Amino acid sequence: MAPSSAGAVSQLEREEFEVMFTDLKVRRRGARGGEVALAAEGGNDVFLILPPPAVPVNTEKVVHVPLDPENPFRLRDAVEEFVAPKDRAAVVLAAVEELLARHREEDIVSLLEAIRVVLQGKGPLAVGYDPKLITATGALAVHASIVSADAHATLESLSNPIRRLVLHRLSDGPCTFMKAMESTNLNDTSKIAFHLRKLTESGLVAHLAGERYRRTTRGEGAITILTSINDMDSRKGSGNRIFPSKTPKRVRK
Repeated sequence: MAPSSAGAVSQLEREEFEVMFTDLKVRRRGARGGEVALAAEGGNDVFLILPPPAVPVNTEKVVHVPLDPENPFRLRDAVEEFVAPKDRAAVVLAAVEELLARHREEDIVSLLEAIRVVLQGKGPLAVGYDPKLITATGALAVHASIVSADAHATLESLSNPIRRLVLHRLSDGPCTFMKAMESTNLNDTSKIAFHLRKLTESGLVAHLAGERYRRTTRGEGAITILTSINDMDSRKGSGNRIFPSKTPKRVRK
């Protein structure tokens, strides 16, 4: 990799790639020797969008594209062309504050949502920004755009009682496909396979080697949410509730 200039290093060092690092598996190494490397791991081909004067970091798994803040809306087509032939792909967009400084927030949010649609089923979108340069409303708009898809997928998964049963079963530890099916009291492999796939796609469950499943950190958070909902005072909602009781003994005459 060619050494970068001091200006390029300082520019890259300001970028905060803190969104979705766990899924994206993008690692930034230290700038020793004037070099900044971005390495793609975990099977993702990465489409890296950086503003000038960043030095290209093209590798076998990372493709660098310069960000044109004046004309960002062509990015969607470029992303679609990159993602289409890939099994696993991710997009990293740095310095989104430069786009927000030149365009309406709603237009940039629409662009991010369009990129997320292109990436659906392929991999994540990570957006970086300089907290010293972005406005509060801009940061909130970008954050809402990025997390809304995850929130929707999580709530959709939790809305199904079969998936909730599987999640609760995984609280006891990893289990096989058959054990997951037993926890639901169903005898339909295709139906359980569908629900396990949905849980995996939403990031609540991980599919391990040997046909085993385990709950992820996100899945643990989902269980916490379910527990909180169950503990809520239902008298201030629908009024529905469950309580223990004993069958009264019959009095012999």
